[in-house]
Amino acid sequence: MRKHPGQAGFQGWCRHCIPGQLTPAWWRPILLGLILLLAGFGWGPGPAWWGSAQEVPQAETLALPHPPTVTVVPELSGPIPAGRLWLAVQIQAPAGVQEVVFWLEDPTGQGERLVPEVGGPSEEEQTAWFEVPGVTEGTYRLTVQVVDGAGQETEAVWTFPVVGDLTVEPELAELEAGLWVREPSAQEAVDRMAQTGELWRLLERRYGWRRGTDPVRIQVSWEGTLGRLTHPLLMKALVEDQPAGFLARGVRAYEAVRGAPYWWEARGPEPGVSEAFPGGSTQPPDATVLYGAGAYAPEREAVGWTSFLAAYHRHPAADDAAYRLGRSHELLAARFAPGRSERVAHLLAAAWAYLAALELPDGDMAWDARNRLIYLLDAVARPEDLQRMTGRLEEGASPEAGLVERFVRPQLGRDLAVAAQYALALRHLRAGEYEAAAQGLAAVLAALPEEGPWDPLALRTSQTQAAVERQQATAQQLAELRAGREGRGAEAAAAAYQEAALIYRDPHLFALALWHGQRAQYLAFGHLFEAAAHELDGAILAEDAAGQITYIRALALFEELLAAQPPEPWRERALFSKGMSLYHLLHYGQEVEAWRPRPALTQELVATFRTFADEYPASPWADDALLMVGVYGEEPRVLQALIERYPDGDKRPIAEALLEEKPHPGW
Repeated sequence: MRKHPGQAGFQGWCRHCIPGQLTPAWWRPILLGLILLLAGFGWGPGPAWWGSAQEVPQAETLALPHPPTVTVVPELSGPIPAGRLWLAVQIQAPAGVQEVVFWLEDPTGQGERLVPEVGGPSEEEQTAWFEVPGVTEGTYRLTVQVVDGAGQETEAVWTFPVVGDLTVEPELAELEAGLWVREPSAQEAVDRMAQTGELWRLLERRYGWRRGTDPVRIQVSWEGTLGRLTHPLLMKALVEDQPAGFLARGVRAYEAVRGAPYWWEARGPEPGVSEAFPGGSTQPPDATVLYGAGAYAPEREAVGWTSFLAAYHRHPAADDAAYRLGRSHELLAARFAPGRSERVAHLLAAAWAYLAALELPDGDMAWDARNRLIYLLDAVARPEDLQRMTGRLEEGASPEAGLVERFVRPQLGRDLAVAAQYALALRHLRAGEYEAAAQGLAAVLAALPEEGPWDPLALRTSQTQAAVERQQATAQQLAELRAGREGRGAEAAAAAYQEAALIYRDPHLFALALWHGQRAQYLAFGHLFEAAAHELDGAILAEDAAGQITYIRALALFEELLAAQPPEPWRERALFSKGMSLYHLLHYGQEVEAWRPRPALTQELVATFRTFADEYPASPWADDALLMVGVYGEEPRVLQALIERYPDGDKRPIAEALLEEKPHPGW
């Protein structure tokens, strides 16, 4: 199954990302064959080898095993904090691993040969690792050389930056040690340094937090970097021991605004205490209260968090406060119609608050704030909103930002304007307004900023540049095809089909590149699926799914073409491609269910392929259609009909294998 924005990922341990299991497990291994065989559909006949007999090899040739492949673990992408550097690679070697050598070149160009530890579950699957202490700031180059049992050599190279100043490590280590034993002098020092801002400057100097341009960098565990001295265990002890200190006062102010305990564990039930949750319930509130719109009191919090940040913007809760300020403004914006000035003002205030959350201590909300800002641009704001937001941001004035603007470096304000412009251009593309999309994307390309030191919106990456270029070229191509749809007849039908097929073939076409592959992860781990139980959050997710998923747009265009009664072969192709669009949607990630339930998709898929098999029995895809009906409709008689009608077809072996399984008495 191809993976794309919103589709299943992290299979096996992320329950949010696993496709719905609608059909018996006995035939699922067959799906890989189906996908490979049917991947050519949606734009006409399949590959040239479709339906051709396999050539019989004339002679047997002895070949060496496949050479080793090397994958770095974890991926060395983005800046890595100075200190201990953990180098590890996974090796796949069918002939076994004979020798592994690491070469590490430091920023001065000096190289060192490292002999790693090697081990694994088998001779063919090995992991090699080596720990390098005292790694300082600069760009490093790792070369991994592997020799397998057949004498074949493989070499892989990675270049990666290391950031941070190790000279401040002794000072941090001394403070940390004192906090763990609740030493008053250490607690007082940390409390004082937090209030003056020196604590955060020291931590950022040590770890190079806002350095580099990789947006995934902000996922670094806050307990190990910026949150090193503000670990909940350490902070809770400090607040208890220093009740008159800055940190303790900030905790009380935070609780007054939020109306809930500062410490997460204090929000859950304590053993034997039934009043831990509202109403005396011993059960936690539903997901909409924990994560969705029900988790906020927007009128109170929009005012309260602004006051909190004025007094406690150096508190470790400052980024939490800025994030909740943004969510409160989002909810206030929802009370106004799209495009209304009040709504636009609240959305801009929310965007500025999320930018502030990226800048404020202690850093544990950076991942949430970044992704929520992108979700606001990509899903929450409507096209009318984005139009006015872009205009306001391009003017340079930002009264909506209010207090938080002073926490955001000017560069990020300019980046926000480009990001909103990009999101608007993609809305035109998703709506079929191809000329406007092509022009907007061209303007975005011209406005993409030069390389800079801090790029949380991923506007300066080569991936974003390449994605926008591809989307702009495709938008122009779609505009030309749309022009060819004028009139009636075969030429108009061909242009309409090609428009739908072009969208069908590119699952990334509608994807906002600023996500950098994080969208599916955010939907799952950002608790958007749980929050969707709330009417407001659910409506946003459903509309976003309909706009994001290219198969939904392709399906609509294929149906539009079929409704126009096109001449052949375009009706045949459109009908089959409609079925294939439904097939891909059925195996999409969980978000597709916000648009249409899987049982409904299955029912429509079976009906579409049944119609195709009945109306086009001589089509080269008729046996494929019957196979789909037999599998997804769980109809063994259809598989038997496939075998009888197309005894020489390439789907006959699959149908026979399925029938031989006899998974339940009805077969």
